Amino acid sequence: MSVVEKRKLMCNVLFHLVALVCVTWSLYVLTERTVKELERGAIDWPFWTKVTVVAFGLFGVAVFKYLQCKAYINLCRRWRNSNR
Repeated sequence: MSVVEKRKLMCNVLFHLVALVCVTWSLYVLTERTVKELERGAIDWPFWTKVTVVAFGLFGVAVFKYLQCKAYINLCRRWRNSNR
């Protein structure tokens, strides 16, 4: 693997880590606000709408991360095989 490929791989990994942190933070804020709304008894969105949005978001992120991890593993295997 060349220096450029290593740099691209590190940038991709860093990008996906930042994206994962952003999604996790968004889900945390959504959950926290929902709990506060439930405690006050004033729910702006219907509760099940929020749960559905969070479920679809988690499913989408899980599929995306699975595909990205699979691509990284294949790339590392090719890198290891080319270094033999």
